[in-house]
Amino acid sequence: MYPSGCQESGCPRLYTYERDGRQVMGCLDKVFWAEIDLERFRALQRTRAGFGGLRVWREPTPMCHCAIEQPFAHRPHDPCVNPGFLDSAPAVAAPE
Repeated sequence: MYPSGCQESGCPRLYTYERDGRQVMGCLDKVFWAEIDLERFRALQRTRAGFGGLRVWREPTPMCHCAIEQPFAHRPHDPCVNPGFLDSAPAVAAPE
């Protein structure tokens, strides 16, 4: 989920308010959960990499700008973008 896309599209679900003297923005539908400091967001947007993406928390709307990126370029492209993720998770014992 790319908050920069929310701003560029003029998404009506994007909100801003002042908290502790800082402007903060977020999503009314909580498609992304984080509230973002606007000054830092704008500073990162001016860099080559930009602000970047956030984890999708809820179902994106049609106007949301989302993408799935391949995390490891050396792995083959298949349906799962992170095939080793579950293999590295610690085993959890079932409650007795």
